[in-house]
Amino acid sequence: MAIAFIVASAMARAIGIIRWLTASTALAEAHSTATPEVAISIEMVQMAVNQWGGAIGELLGVSMFTVFWLICVSIVIIRNDGLPKWLGWAGLIVAPILGHPVIELFGMEANLFLATISVTLWLFAVGLMMIWTAVMQRTA
Repeated sequence: MAIAFIVASAMARAIGIIRWLTASTALAEAHSTATPEVAISIEMVQMAVNQWGGAIGELLGVSMFTVFWLICVSIVIIRNDGLPKWLGWAGLIVAPILGHPVIELFGMEANLFLATISVTLWLFAVGLMMIWTAVMQRTA
């Protein structure tokens, strides 16, 4: 399940990025030579494309699917002895923090810094514990 969720996350993120490389570029080129009346239409299309791609890439890819991945990985950590169980419990605490940008769909403001820093610190802790565990197993 974790692999399926992170693949879905990567695909959604790719859509979010591709919007800048395809539609936005073409619209910018068209805007540069457009009449004022046509320019307004191009700007409206750009706004729609940007919101659509941003919602898919950021809300679905970065938030929702990554949260599902984090929950799956956290459960695996809790159920196995490869890493300390506190990492799994910490992941379950980080999951709703990472997922809270989805509230933007309901017109509320999200703290993207908090979401980003929480998952980054969790991943850093997992990486350190993986290194620590490997070193301790070699010296034992």
